[in-house]
Amino acid sequence: NAAGKKVLHDFIGHELPPNLAPDSQLSFARIRGWLEDCDRNHANCRAARPTFMPKRVIEVSSNADAGSEASAAPIRARLVRDAKVAPYIALSYCWGGDQPAKTTSALLPAYEQDIPVHTLPQTIRDALTVTHAIGFRYLWVDAMAIIQDDGPDKTDQIAQMHNIYRSASLTLAAAAAATSRDGFLRPRTQHRPSLLAARTDDSTFGHVLVAPMPQHALPLPLYTRAWTFQENQLATRTLAYGPREPVFRCLEAAHRDGGSSGVLAQVDAGGTSEHDAAVQLLRHQDPGSRRLGVDPGAGIEHPRAWGRVVAAYTQRALTVAADKLPAVAAVAEEYARTRPVSDYLAGLWREELLVQCLWAVAVQPLPSEVVPNSNPGSGGAEAEYRAPSWSWAALDAHVVPSDADSRVVLTAALLHAETTLHRGEASRFGMVAAGYLRLRCRVARAVWSNTGLRGGGAGRAVADSPAMWPDSYGLDERLTFSVDDHGLWPAGEEVAFWCAEVCSYLDGRKTSGEGLLLVEVTGEAREQLRRSLPGGEGAVFRRTGKAYFRSGYDRPYWFDDETLGVDWRELAVV
Repeated sequence: NAAGKKVLHDFIGHELPPNLAPDSQLSFARIRGWLEDCDRNHANCRAARPTFMPKRVIEVSSNADAGSEASAAPIRARLVRDAKVAPYIALSYCWGGDQPAKTTSALLPAYEQDIPVHTLPQTIRDALTVTHAIGFRYLWVDAMAIIQDDGPDKTDQIAQMHNIYRSASLTLAAAAAATSRDGFLRPRTQHRPSLLAARTDDSTFGHVLVAPMPQHALPLPLYTRAWTFQENQLATRTLAYGPREPVFRCLEAAHRDGGSSGVLAQVDAGGTSEHDAAVQLLRHQDPGSRRLGVDPGAGIEHPRAWGRVVAAYTQRALTVAADKLPAVAAVAEEYARTRPVSDYLAGLWREELLVQCLWAVAVQPLPSEVVPNSNPGSGGAEAEYRAPSWSWAALDAHVVPSDADSRVVLTAALLHAETTLHRGEASRFGMVAAGYLRLRCRVARAVWSNTGLRGGGAGRAVADSPAMWPDSYGLDERLTFSVDDHGLWPAGEEVAFWCAEVCSYLDGRKTSGEGLLLVEVTGEAREQLRRSLPGGEGAVFRRTGKAYFRSGYDRPYWFDDETLGVDWRELAVV
């Protein structure tokens, strides 16, 4: 129904249309109202206000010269250091390349006096506008608050991301802006509704506003980038600007600037329309990271909770492959603060480490993607080291955790595990230079068929003849492989791997199990590792995938089959 008019029919409702002018005083007034209601009535939100202030913030104030100079901006901005603890806004946005304005060592003294607002990219200018309009004094923006050509300052401030976003009074998310130049306060004229005369079945006449419906839901740029994942997960209150009206969410409530508010309450339950722009935004908002389970109050136990974090994070893209661990370090630090975990080993935790190693690639990497540390050769050139092969951080792919539950019995024994931080790395959650684990487990040789049969996961034991499996193309139905990257191996051929059993469990009346798919390191690469690994004698392997084992109709569980040459071995995986 048209705003201010009597309801034409209960089915149509009487909600206000979406506000398509996000830079209007009406929109800012509504946002101030949401924040005031949250501060006054939400106990959980009040409890989440820590006493932390970033090292540098932008101070935003009215520009006294705006009325006298035609070119002057209505607001003034300058960098301040070591400000007293006060409410501040943090900006979450996509850089989209190098920044046209950023703080460097040379510019720092000038920026501490005044930041020329007209030189800033539109997204930061819009963030300054919102900050001032809703009554905040301080804004944190990474390009401005971190000295971009000062290595120690960058390292120090990246290590503080956990505190910066968790302590912000509000995180401003420029969700639909692909670059810092795009901005997010422009009018949404493409969504302008039309006022139409209408008549119901009982001949009641009136008017309705009809808004255009998007043809399909497009990915929002902010939520495709890996660095912005932790910003979203650590925020306790977010104000997100997407393709239509802004959406606010805190620990206890959700609001939109016009439109139907009823659908917002259904988002966490998985309902509502895919075509509702506000719903698309809200699905990415997870104050306190409760939906993923970082917050213990969500009732999701370790390591399943961390597996959900990894699955969500690895769907996002990085420009610099070496940032894989640093870009999620703040979430890891929050997880360590709230969970009974100890050592962080290249993206995995020492507690339940072997179960965490049983991740699998959900979608095969594109041929153009670089997959570090996975070269199957015996010592050829590799991409820059990023993580040990048993860590999901070693490759660029969406990975999912093992779905094995409490029925699992570990059959492998973890003897030792360690990682070495990258030289100069200040955070234990940051980049690593090396890592290995040593375990004792059952192993057997198997052949993988890189032909696409059974979804690319078919194989058999090396000891088996293809003639033993005439009904399944010569491949053992008790085996399924999930190879990390099919493109590393010759297409249409059979490749020999080692299978290492990690766990088993009863699946109905039959036994099933999971383990690692390994390739032995040989040649010069093996000699280099032998010299660097403690107790370096013996075989060294790299992970190349995950393996699933089960019982057959008339055959025993794969690792219990005495004809396959199964052996107990102690091995190192790097």
